[in-house]
Amino acid sequence: MTTLLDILAGRAAGRERAEPALHIAAGGGWMTWTWADTWSHVQRAAAGLSAAGIRRGDHLVVLAVDSEQSVRAILGAWALGAVVTPVGVPLRADDIAACVRHVEDSAAIVDAMAIVAPRAAAALAGGITRRVLIAEDLDGDPAGERAPDGAELALVQLTSGTTGRARGVMVSHDRLACHLAAMQRALPLAEGAVGLSWLPLFHDMGLIGGLLFPLFCGFELRLSSPLAFRQNPFGWLENLSRFRVTITPAPPSVWGLCRTLAPRAVERGLDLSGLDCALVGAEPISAAVLEELATALAPCGFAPEAFFPVYGLAEATLAVSFPRLRAARTFDAVSLDALGRGRAEPARDREPAATFVGVGRPLEGTALRIAGEGGAPLPERQIGHIEIASRHAMLGYRGEPPPPAWISTGDLGYLADGELFVTGRAREIIIRAGVNLVPGHIEEVASRVDGVRAGCIAAVGVWSDRLATELAWVVAETRRPPDQHAALARAIRDALGAHGVPIDEVRLVPPGALPRTTSGKQVRARVPALVGAAA
Repeated sequence: MTTLLDILAGRAAGRERAEPALHIAAGGGWMTWTWADTWSHVQRAAAGLSAAGIRRGDHLVVLAVDSEQSVRAILGAWALGAVVTPVGVPLRADDIAACVRHVEDSAAIVDAMAIVAPRAAAALAGGITRRVLIAEDLDGDPAGERAPDGAELALVQLTSGTTGRARGVMVSHDRLACHLAAMQRALPLAEGAVGLSWLPLFHDMGLIGGLLFPLFCGFELRLSSPLAFRQNPFGWLENLSRFRVTITPAPPSVWGLCRTLAPRAVERGLDLSGLDCALVGAEPISAAVLEELATALAPCGFAPEAFFPVYGLAEATLAVSFPRLRAARTFDAVSLDALGRGRAEPARDREPAATFVGVGRPLEGTALRIAGEGGAPLPERQIGHIEIASRHAMLGYRGEPPPPAWISTGDLGYLADGELFVTGRAREIIIRAGVNLVPGHIEEVASRVDGVRAGCIAAVGVWSDRLATELAWVVAETRRPPDQHAALARAIRDALGAHGVPIDEVRLVPPGALPRTTSGKQVRARVPALVGAAA
């Protein structure tokens, strides 16, 4: 199997060698690498790692907080035959002790030989007990090491730990290349495509979807960073327009944020007509957000069918299912009453409903099924556990037995006309008096209430010994002062009541209070403890 490293080396030596491959945001501008430049950086980083004593098969943790140095370190390690685990830092990066614990815990999971960190993280690196290599110093004369073969391990991707301890997902070079090829066949972009990504390189969607997919396919990529996005979210939309970007990935919460930026985009005259693939994934996808944002950005030339909702997970290497490019999205309004009984029956007129977004069909080489509690496959429109089998999925979890033929994703969903619809995490479904309540639906309705921070709300189940059932709690972030909390809580209850959703308790917390992973995913399991929930 031809690996990504083989492809990069071939382009650096071929007719494309002088064409731009990567534009990396730096110092308020863009630093451009041709394909020849990219391969030179990779080789020099590999030589620097070799000079530092890193050998084939050694495991490295890469502190992926600087785009340029992360790209050099990750690809350089692969050119040497080393194995990489990219990690980020907690969202509260000012807590140095917490950052050090996170990095060292990550290194312990993979038994890393060393940690590669940019010089900008020197304060953090100084507290780490394992060996630290400064990324900028990894620069040597290429020694012509043998490139890894396909069967060798490339990546140990740490799961986000949203429902438990982080685990190391092992991916080999050949499976990574096979997966990227399957993605390319399912997402056939036109010649001259341009990508733009700011997603973190320590997350599978940012690393594989945002960086490696463009490098594999050979289209031009502009690479920014999460910090740049947080400092100026509107700059992302401006760059989509300025550079006539074809494809860009982002989680649903970010597309939701764009609803507030849309009037400014229209006022500035941004042109988003070149966007063929506005990829949406990594979190539950709201139909309302996609519909409202498409309407708001229509004056900018944004086409609703550009939205590309996908489903995936690290255990699948990245992607499980894709829709067809530039096809109308599928929205399925399901009866809440049937949903509570584990069925996804189309809602009748004026019946309380939850709307789910279709995330396409499996990639080539991947199969999926919906299974019941006993493991038997379920028919269409019956909700069960999403399980996958793929020839380019993970080899397994580091330090654990090989995975079964069918891998449980931990998610619930259903099939309708062959398309997958995801309803939520199995562990997070609220079972209230024998009725299933879907947190994502509750959060979507409550997020529309004025005063609630969009995307900053959690619906959780709290067990009641007295009633012998789970109670449905909503915890929402707000900037409103405490004297307005009672009225806002009533408004949230009323909004959910109008949709036929019973809520037992509403709690309001300040901005930033809800717990999240380093990649920004919400950790519902820790929410009850946050508010001292007890019933």
